[in-house]
Amino acid sequence: MSVPLCISRDRAAASRAARRVSAQGILWMAAAEEYSRDRPDWQRPQTFRVAEPVIEAISKGWDMWNQAALPDHLAAIIPRLRATGAQAAV
Repeated sequence: MSVPLCISRDRAAASRAARRVSAQGILWMAAAEEYSRDRPDWQRPQTFRVAEPVIEAISKGWDMWNQAALPDHLAAIIPRLRATGAQAAV
């Protein structure tokens, strides 16, 4: 499992940054962005468990290569992990 980690004194800023990295990973792993989409050798991993409506919304609503910020309404639909010790729950 990979988890984006962003550290800041400003909790909201850290959360925004982590969700942006998460959105980039989602688009890449789902082959839903311009470079991975056209790769004939790319197969979505069987263990990839992001809901299709989330992938579609991020893909259609954000150009990760030309827009620095992930729009707030898209960041809000990315599942959030809360870590407690060595465990995390969705």
